[in-house]
Amino acid sequence: MNTITFKLSLDSKRELSQAEITQLYNHIAKCLQKGFRNDPPTWCEAVIEPKLVLTHVRTQAEKETFKIKACLDAISDGTGIDLSRGQLEFLLSKYPLVDEDVNKWGANDTVVSGQLCDMVSNELIGKNWPTYGDNVDMAFFYEELHREATNRGYKTDK
Repeated sequence: MNTITFKLSLDSKRELSQAEITQLYNHIAKCLQKGFRNDPPTWCEAVIEPKLVLTHVRTQAEKETFKIKACLDAISDGTGIDLSRGQLEFLLSKYPLVDEDVNKWGANDTVVSGQLCDMVSNELIGKNWPTYGDNVDMAFFYEELHREATNRGYKTDK
């Protein structure tokens, strides 16, 4: 038997009515059927636990905060440069195609994280982020990148 269990918590102090539980259960079942067309579950169980707080759906503000943090982490991990939120938002406004890919694929996607590093590199030193096969002295590249970042007020890990 193909069974999927959902654990749902409520932020509300009130109890759900039986009609609300049934409506929620039916909605989950419909979502599952759409998502598993080739192998639909034979049983769907929704477990409601009012004492736990698990958020399934993020608000737009939460999604934006998550996106910004993921971008900042990808840039810091790749370049060693720690941007502020304002600095990142400025760069993404100058590089709308990168912003579009971040929105579509997420900053943790390998290609997108490379694009984010490329965006910072182009902005600071006018050079593309080196890729495998490029004959680049990485120590010199990082030194040049960090020197210019420091000159422009960006924080670096050095």
